[in-house]
Amino acid sequence: MLRSVWALSAALVLATGCGGHESASKAPLKKPVMQTPLTLGITATISFEIAKKDGTRLEQLMSESLGEPVSIQVYASYSSLVDALVAGMLDLAWMPPLAYVKARRQAQVIPIRKATRAGHASYKSVLFTKKDSKLKSPADLKGTRVGWVSQLSSSGYVFPRVLLMDAGINPNGFFGEEVFLDGHLAVCEAVANGTVDVGATFTDDIFEQIPKRVSACAKMGVFADDTFKVLSATPEVPSDVIVARVGLDPMMIKSVGTALDGMANIKDLRAQLGRSLDADGFIEVGMSDYMEVERALEVLESE
Repeated sequence: MLRSVWALSAALVLATGCGGHESASKAPLKKPVMQTPLTLGITATISFEIAKKDGTRLEQLMSESLGEPVSIQVYASYSSLVDALVAGMLDLAWMPPLAYVKARRQAQVIPIRKATRAGHASYKSVLFTKKDSKLKSPADLKGTRVGWVSQLSSSGYVFPRVLLMDAGINPNGFFGEEVFLDGHLAVCEAVANGTVDVGATFTDDIFEQIPKRVSACAKMGVFADDTFKVLSATPEVPSDVIVARVGLDPMMIKSVGTALDGMANIKDLRAQLGRSLDADGFIEVGMSDYMEVERALEVLESE
C-alpha cells in the first residue's frame, strides 16, 4: 500500500506512473518492514511513451533485485522531477547532474549510485550541426538558431552555454533565436530537418577532444552516425545519479545501493533499460563528483 503522504499528493504529480510490481517470491527481509512500493521518478528524455516502456522494465529489474516492489513514476520535465523529490512525493529519483545539484540546494537529497555508460561514469556535452553545414566553430554561430533541451539539462543547455562563455562568447543575444525543445531526440530532429542550425546534446565519445559521433542522436535509432558533425565539446560531465529523499530509512537506502550493484551484473543491461535511461552499470558517488556541475551552474547564474 502506498504511504498516506503519497496518496494525498498523487493529484499533484505531473506525470503518471508505470504501475507497481510485486516480486513473485519474497525472501526474508533483512531490513525494517516499510510501506511499499518504493516510488522512483525518471524523466521522459526522449518521449513519454518510450520513458514509460523503459520505466516498466526498470520497475521489474529493481523490484527483483531489491526484493520489494518498486513503482516507477515518469515526469515530463526535469523541474517537475526535482519538485516531486524535494516535496517528498518520491522516495528515489534517477536524475541528470544539473537536476541533482538543483535538488540538493533545496533539500538534503542523498546520492546512492551514479550510472555508467560503456563502463564510464561521464560524457561530453556537444554543440553540433548537420554534416554538410558551413558552420565550423562556435564563432560561426552568431545570429543562428539554436535548439536547447531545457534549462535544467546539463548537456543540452548549461555546459554548452558555459563552453561559449569560456571561449569569450556571451551567449546572451549571440544567437538569432533560442528554442527549448524538451528532449534530446527533439533537438536531434530539429537540427536534421533545419528547424534550428545548431543543437546541444551529449556524446559518449569522451576520448576525443572534438568527438566524431553525436551518440545521443545515433542511439535513437533514427539517424545514421554521419548525419551530424560536432563543432565543439565540453570537458567530461559526470553521469546521471540515483538519489533518495530526506527521511528515507538508511537501511533502505543501503539496500537500494546493493540492489543497483546487483543490477550491474545483468547481461545486456543497457539494452534492457532502454534509450531513456541508457546505463550499463552503477558505481558509488564521490563527494566531489558534481562540483564541476555546481561551478557551471554558478557561472551561468552570474550572466
